[in-house]
Amino acid sequence: MFSIIFKALPKFDTDSKKWLDIYDTDEDEYSDFYFEEYDKLISWTYQRTFDSGHLIGGPHLSFFRRNNKVRIVWDTEHILENGISLWTAKDGSFEMNYSDFVEKIKVFGQAFFSAMDKQVELAVAKEWENIKIDKQRLVEEHKERKDEFFSTLMLLDEKPTDQTNWTEVEQLFNRMTNEIK
Repeated sequence: MFSIIFKALPKFDTDSKKWLDIYDTDEDEYSDFYFEEYDKLISWTYQRTFDSGHLIGGPHLSFFRRNNKVRIVWDTEHILENGISLWTAKDGSFEMNYSDFVEKIKVFGQAFFSAMDKQVELAVAKEWENIKIDKQRLVEEHKERKDEFFSTLMLLDEKPTDQTNWTEVEQLFNRMTNEIK
């Protein structure tokens, strides 16, 4: 079940929206359906996906952990109004060991914030003439982002606290599949 959904995440999204549309007729019935069935089926995908809604055609990046593996799934296929693909990368996925994933994130974070430390130092040292920069706030905000990243990173080393009820997800998935035919 797990692999069926994340290997075809864009199809799952499309199908789940069709399923929701079927029940979008009676407000009371719809509300019950939304929270009792629909949300239980889709919530685990949304909880594991970065929100890129602030970008036009932003990629959807999802991360699914199963035991000692993590699968990264990306949906980047967005066509602009002029018919041109926004991204050169195509939809896809990649699986790796969870411990390797965590280590790569740590290395990335250390390199990124080391480079940003230098950029902030340069910005604070520079005389900007007519451009006003709140240098103190720049330093504070950089520290806040750095602290937040590394405190969030520590969560990756913890044992997962929530467990997906795969039997329920599979039943809802099968129900959805049958009802949208």
